[in-house]
Amino acid sequence: MCCKSSESALNLCETPESFAEKLCSFDAVSFDVFDTLIYRPFSHPADLFYIVGAEAEILDFPEIRQYSEKKAREKKLKTDGNTEINLDDIYDYMGQYAGSIYSHAKNKELEAEYNLCFANPYMKRVWEILREKNIPVVVTSDMYLKNDFLEKLLQKNGFSGYKKLFVSNEYGCSKNDGGLYKVVKG
Repeated sequence: MCCKSSESALNLCETPESFAEKLCSFDAVSFDVFDTLIYRPFSHPADLFYIVGAEAEILDFPEIRQYSEKKAREKKLKTDGNTEINLDDIYDYMGQYAGSIYSHAKNKELEAEYNLCFANPYMKRVWEILREKNIPVVVTSDMYLKNDFLEKLLQKNGFSGYKKLFVSNEYGCSKNDGGLYKVVKG
């Protein structure tokens, strides 16, 4: 390939049809959710927390949300030996240490993710070609969002027909540490 970058950066190198044709030579293909199949309209994923804070009317929400995620990961490392948490873990930490004022913010966060995220048009075309040719596709994500939410987000954006969705917080391992790839390979 001409690029050493993410799948979504390939549109600078070749057409989606050409890329999909190369992928058709494999028995199965795996794609990541965010920054590959799905885009967030932010420079940094945590920028979403400013919108959530405004919607939830919580002034320091971005800082509190990021701190709570960090502390929830530290707690998970101590109890389970990994840092793979889900959104409930983050908001449980917030509620335990910052009170119930944050309970409504979780729904605001999910709504914002759902409403603002959109399909990567390049990868959408690649996906369509792979599905037309019956190439098995799996989806993986190192993410605190739960499987059922990601399934809805993928469906909303036209990514259906995959064999399975593997989310790090369900397996207690990540792509980064190689563990999720072992789960995928089965």
